[in-house]
Amino acid sequence: MDQTPSYPPVYAQFKDGTGIEEQSITPSVLAHLHAKSGLLSTLWILTYVRPQLDTLLPLLSKRLPSLEDLRITLVHPKLHGTVCLSVPIVDLKGSFFPSLKVLRFDGVGAKMSTPFLPALRELCLSDYPAVEGIVELPQLMRAVASCRYLETLHLRQYGSSLLIPGEGDWTPPRVGALKSLKNIILWDEPVCLRRFLRIWQVPATANIAVVSSESLPADPAFGETFRKVLSLEGTYSVPFWLPNLKVLKAVEVSTRELTYRVAAETLQGNKLVFEQQTTSDSEPDIAYASTVAHVLPLFRHSPTRLAIFRGNLSRMGMNTEWRKVLEAFPELTEIRVEDTGTVYLGLQGLFKLLGSTSDAGTPGPQVGSRIVSLGVHARRHGLQMLNDIVMCLDSRAKAGLPKLHTLKVEFGADMVGQHRAELQARERQLNALVEVCVLRLLTVNL
Repeated sequence: MDQTPSYPPVYAQFKDGTGIEEQSITPSVLAHLHAKSGLLSTLWILTYVRPQLDTLLPLLSKRLPSLEDLRITLVHPKLHGTVCLSVPIVDLKGSFFPSLKVLRFDGVGAKMSTPFLPALRELCLSDYPAVEGIVELPQLMRAVASCRYLETLHLRQYGSSLLIPGEGDWTPPRVGALKSLKNIILWDEPVCLRRFLRIWQVPATANIAVVSSESLPADPAFGETFRKVLSLEGTYSVPFWLPNLKVLKAVEVSTRELTYRVAAETLQGNKLVFEQQTTSDSEPDIAYASTVAHVLPLFRHSPTRLAIFRGNLSRMGMNTEWRKVLEAFPELTEIRVEDTGTVYLGLQGLFKLLGSTSDAGTPGPQVGSRIVSLGVHARRHGLQMLNDIVMCLDSRAKAGLPKLHTLKVEFGADMVGQHRAELQARERQLNALVEVCVLRLLTVNL
């Protein structure tokens, strides 16, 4: 995806209402900027040539008291196997930028000191391409934490700019809480993500997105990255920074192409998103089941009412995957599943568990007794699935559990074939077992 901004190569606004829109950083443009530096309020630079940007550095080395919005993009050639040995470095002294509220650097290095930028509201650092680090990780984290009004933090593929100590040498620095933060996006290698997430203390009301840039094979350990990044495991002594993992009202585990995604919404309405990529789609069922097995226990005993599962669910029927899901969320009232696989075992395991007997041998499900709404989308499954749903709901009725309020099943028309009479019989049975039943035939797209 092209991330190149759409603004002119040189865009500037001044407090007196005048401005500049030019196609390059010429000597006359530089002279204009220096002459009115005290009134400069907005400066956006987009260039493909480093020497042009180097000519701008003296301007950023002087005090700019009115500057509120600074955005610099240096577009580097994305050629296979190329490595940048160095990139322009901007030394951002807080005293030089007392009014700066928005800072976005793309392809440019930033040196930071503490206290950093006192008025900063939005910080976005992305695509640092060089191989040599310029900032100690604790220094970066203290600088960011010193921005007491910071509302948006976005670090994308910026970890190579950091000097990161080894796992055994790591002592988490003490930094302040990001009390004003509303949105945080972290997209980097797992080693960087783990460091970030164990130091910054983020308000429970913040929207959080964490993306691992490391692609992994689709094996049973695939979901391990999620767990390592998000869990409490390790020798870290600082408080866990994500208390909102325990106050979720909805959770979704989904996959699209090579990306596996866990999304959640808290009781306060803020969003959490975690993403990880695979190196191939040869075993999507394994990667999906591994994601569920490693991630959902982290949310255990959260007051989650809605759980959504979209992907190849074939392996979910093996071992105890569905049981782990339902035990993790004892207050669950609604489940939605969308199976993109061709093997029915995954969904079959869910229906059997929802209609199974308790450990004491009495009728009724061991888990999931509070579920009142069930949605199923399975383009490659048909009558056998409906038969199992009937058996599941009949078992729940015999156990004295209330009827499901809503059942919606979308299934493959080709999986029904000429058995229309049997389909009608199952529909009558389901209508008797639930308050609202919706069946919908889907065309199978092979």
